[in-house]
This record gives sequence, C-alpha cells and structure tokens, in this order.
Amino acid sequence: MELEEKELIKLILIQKKPSLFEIEKNLEMSHEQIVQLIHSINHQLISNSVEVVDDALVVSVKCADELYGLLIGTQNAVSYDDMNFRKNLIEMELMTQKMHHSLQTLSERFYVSRNTIYSDMKHIKKDIKAQQLELGYSRKMGYQILGTEYLLRNHLAQLTRNLLKSFYGKSCLSVLHFVHEADYAKLKKCLSQIEQLTQIQLTDEQMEELPYILAVILCRIRCYPLSWSFKIEKYDIRNTIEFPIIKDCLSDFTFLKDVDILYLSLHILSSNRIESAFDFINSEEILSAIDQFVETIKNKLALQFVKETEFKEKLLLHVQPAIFRNLFGFRINNPLTDRFIKEHREIYLSVADAVEAFEQIVGHPLSDEEIVYLSMIVLGWIYQSEESRTCSIKAVVLCPNGTSVSKLLLENLRGMFPEIEFAGAYSFRQFEQMDLDLDFIFTTKPIESKAQTIIVPPFLEPESRKQLRELVAKLLYTDASIQAKSAVSTIKDLLPKDKLYAAEALLKVFFEENKEISSTVTFKPKKQELDDRNIVIVEDSVSWEDCLDVVFAPMIARKTVDMEYLSRCKDVFYKNYRQMLIGPNIYLPHTAPFIELAQPDVEIAVFKQPVIDPDGHHLRIMVGLVPSKTNEHVPLLLMLNDIFLDHPSLETLMNAESVSQVLKVFEGGEAIEK
Repeated sequence: MELEEKELIKLILIQKKPSLFEIEKNLEMSHEQIVQLIHSINHQLISNSVEVVDDALVVSVKCADELYGLLIGTQNAVSYDDMNFRKNLIEMELMTQKMHHSLQTLSERFYVSRNTIYSDMKHIKKDIKAQQLELGYSRKMGYQILGTEYLLRNHLAQLTRNLLKSFYGKSCLSVLHFVHEADYAKLKKCLSQIEQLTQIQLTDEQMEELPYILAVILCRIRCYPLSWSFKIEKYDIRNTIEFPIIKDCLSDFTFLKDVDILYLSLHILSSNRIESAFDFINSEEILSAIDQFVETIKNKLALQFVKETEFKEKLLLHVQPAIFRNLFGFRINNPLTDRFIKEHREIYLSVADAVEAFEQIVGHPLSDEEIVYLSMIVLGWIYQSEESRTCSIKAVVLCPNGTSVSKLLLENLRGMFPEIEFAGAYSFRQFEQMDLDLDFIFTTKPIESKAQTIIVPPFLEPESRKQLRELVAKLLYTDASIQAKSAVSTIKDLLPKDKLYAAEALLKVFFEENKEISSTVTFKPKKQELDDRNIVIVEDSVSWEDCLDVVFAPMIARKTVDMEYLSRCKDVFYKNYRQMLIGPNIYLPHTAPFIELAQPDVEIAVFKQPVIDPDGHHLRIMVGLVPSKTNEHVPLLLMLNDIFLDHPSLETLMNAESVSQVLKVFEGGEAIEK
C-alpha cells in the first residue's frame, strides 16, 4: 500500500466524516488525486467501499474495520460465508439460544442451504470432541451441544474471542442477539469500577474484549438458569480482596447465582494476563520457578538481565494469572505467535525450554501462545539499558494489546531510532489522561494529535522496519519544526535561555524556506560496526565436529576468546545446537563469558562447502559469539537476524566470493538508500 493511501485512510478513521476540501488541504493533493486514491483504496476492500456524499467521505462501521485492516496489514478479513466463521456462530447459537434447532431453522438463521449446515455439523461434531463436548440431537430438542457447564462456558469464551478477531465479529454478536447492548454497556462500566477499586489493570484490548465474553456468558445463563458447581478448593477465590468487589460491581445482574459470579470473577482475574497484583497461589512455589526460569534463560542466551530483581517482579505479575488460566483450562489468543516464533526463534526456543519450571506447577505443557507472551517479556527486558539518553526529539508508543506487546514494540523502535527519546509505551486510555510535549506518536491505531502520528503494526517484520525507517527519515529531515528543535538542542548551551524560543522560531522559518536543502540529506540508522576481521570465508570442507574450531580461530587469534571459553562453548553447543539459531539453518554457538573476557566479539563464517549437522541439515553460515555481560551484543544479533531472514540477502551471503562482498550486505542491511 502506498504512503498516500495510508495517510488518507488515517484521516478517514480519525475525522470520521472528513470533507474533500479538508483532505486536499491536509495531504496537499488535488481533487483528482484524492478521487484516484479513493478508487484505489476501494479496489482493495473486500465488501465495502468509501463513499463520497455531499463532498464528504462516508464509511460504514464494517468499512472502517476493513480500512483499519488495510492500514496495519492484518489478514483477518473473512466473509460472512466463511465456514470457520459460520461454525463459530452455529456453535454459539446452540449453546446460548434455548429453542428447537433443526437443519432447516439453522439454514434459515445463517442464510445457507440445509446441505451446508449438515456439512458444518459434521465438522462441529469432530472439533468439539477435543474440548470434551458432544453434539447431540433429538426430535424433541433438536441439535444441542452437551457437556459440563464449566466446559461449555469456557468454550463460549473461546468462540467469542475467535469471532472478535474477525472484522464482522462484533456486529454479528449484536445482530444475532448473542450480546445485548445494555449488557455490554453495563459490563464495561463494571470493569472500569473494578479497575478503580482493585489493583487490577486491564489493557485496552482486554477492556474491549472482556465485556463481549461476559455478555455472551450472560446470554447462556439467562437461557439456561441451571444449578451447577465446579471445584476450586485449592484456590480460595471467595476470600480474596477482589471477589467481594467484583460481586458488588455485578449486583445489577440480579439473576446471577453465587457460582455464576464466581465463574465470571475467574475470567476477570485471569484476563489480566500482563499486569496483575492479586495473590492467590502458593507464591513460594512460583518464586522458586521464576528463579529457575531466569537462570535457564541466562545460561542459554549467555546474557545478564539489567535490574534482575525488577525483571523477576515483572515475571511474577505475568506468571500468576498465566498459571491460574492453565489450571482452570482457560485459553488465550496471541495473534503474534507465529510471527514471533519466525522472527525470534532463538528467544522462543530458549524460553520454551525454560518454562519447564512452570509446567511442573500446572501439570501439562504451556501453549505456544503462553510461551510467546513470556518470550516478549524476556526480549523486551534484554533490550533495556541502564543508560539514559537526552534527545531533543520526543515520542511515545501507543498500543492496546498489553504491556508485553507494547514493551517489545517500544524497545524495537528505540533500537531503530536512537536519535529519538521514547517516553514510554502506554495504552490509549492511559495516554488520554497524560499531557506530554511530543514530536512523534507511534501507534497501532489512528489517533488525533498535534504530534506526527505514525501507524505501525504491533509486530515489526523486516519489510515493515524498512518502510518505517524511510518514513521517519523523511520526517526527521524534511519537517522544519523538528529540524529547528534539533538544531537549537545542539547549541542550547551557547544561547541565553530567554532566546531559545526565538532561535527555534527563526530556524523553523529558515528550514521552511530551504526545503530543497534539507530534503537532500540522507539518513542512515546507526548500526553495530563489522569489519573484515569479523568475517571468514571457508573454502575447505569442514566436519560438524571441527566447525567450532574454525569459527572461533580468528577470535582466539584476536585474544577476545581463549581455549577455556571454546571448550565450554563446545559442551553447550553440541548438546543444545537445535536451540541456538539466529536464522534459518544458521547456528549461533556461544556460552556465558568469564569476567576476563569482557570484550564482546563475533565471527561470521561462510562455508563454501556445506557443513552437515547430526539432523542432516546443510548449513552454510555460522556465527560465533562472545557475548557482553551488559548485552552490548544484542543490537548486532537483531541486525544479523533481520538480514538472515531476508532471502535475497541470505542468498547473496552464501554465494559471496570475497569478504568485501559479505561486508556490503551487512553494511547495507536495512539502511535506507536515497
């Protein structure tokens, strides 16, 4: 999608019903150019379109959802006829509406043929069996989904999450009467009250999702007012500080039994997967598991955590509700799971191995989704530095997905733009209550602000990073206000304090009148330096057993590593090589350094003849690492990871005939070419 199209979509979503005149003025484009952009955007939409009514742009709710999807590049645009989408609706219908459901009534309800419904039923019967549920049928009752009330409600919650991931999920929940608007409004108010009265802090995403989940469960409770129970003897939820507060906040729903309120409380408590301060589990058991988890990560990644005590406290806030969810069979959606595993496989594999300490508590393996959330916390903390910087350019990150996601995004952006000072990562609700003087807002959703707003996806892929660097470079070196502010910041110690504002104003006028000068400036992000000493091309055939000797030989010659380190590295690597990856079939042998080896170092070996590992994989590149105790090596590894994931760059590296050709790839990396 072109930059101009993104800017137009952003204006449409922020201003709701902007006039063509306003858009032409904001984008500095002609009427004909704007109309052409609208046609281009409409061509990319699935089933809706941007309409021009009385010289204003008008979009429906569904169209706004699709536009937002285009803006962030999501793939969640499903049609109403999508089988999985319809199956979710049918299952919800069978569990929340107490009526006779036949093939005919269901076909009329969902506007498909009886044969289609029959086919859907066969799939549903197979799918729900894994959830310990059954699809039953009788002439008197029609089709029903049967099982324990606890599992039925858990499944309803998961169905709701699945529907909310699609563009049309919210509207379908309302139109099909699975969610009553009055219930949704009351529940949202209840959750706000619970936040104020307890130490629970829900993310924007949870505040949006949870009222729908609870409203769907209320729909079932109304239709099936059954007496039921479930066992929670080990976890005395009723005697927590939070339970009576939640119970009081839900008092308007007079039809709820005590067991219903208890069940809804579990969802509220366990939804707070990132920040939670309640304590209901044997904390000594968890603290011991966290200590074991952190030590395993440190050993596997050869690093030290800045402010390790705070890091463990952060883990505790996440792990308590995570263990709670797993013990009670609640499942979560993490839309970034596949992307994270692909982009940060080394971190994921190390965390997946370290979570054994938590799995012993819950009695079963953690899901990929849970492991990735933990991995995000780990990676975000790795990026932290004890050093503080003073920059003239100020920015924040806004993200509704939760603090682990926003923290990872924040630290990625800090690494990409060292010339910008990031004040932090906040939810949209938090940001509305703040008064910050900002130059940039990096946000996953459009927001109206005087500062430059830049829409970013929650997870930055290599191509997204390149586009983002180009955009920010353009703004940094063409925006007169930012140029003036940067210039004054550089010489402020030489100017009287009462003249700073005047100097900035005059410089702004100067840069505005000399845009052709500033636009010629080329921006290249700062990168970790590599030179020809860090690269070796190996022409001879090398065995798996000897490859580490070859990779670390140049570093031994440089005296940044000794034979003791190499010996320990071999012991670790040959036992754990499957987890020590920095790219596809690219291994990263390393181990924790001794104090004497304070100098971080790296050697990139390109093998002209493939080395074959014990699994039969052919590897052409290996990266030997001597890590820094202060994690100085992390930016370099991230840069290498980006390049190794880029197929053309990887091909160029493997086919390089000289060290200079290899260096050109790394020096180019993700740099921006003018």
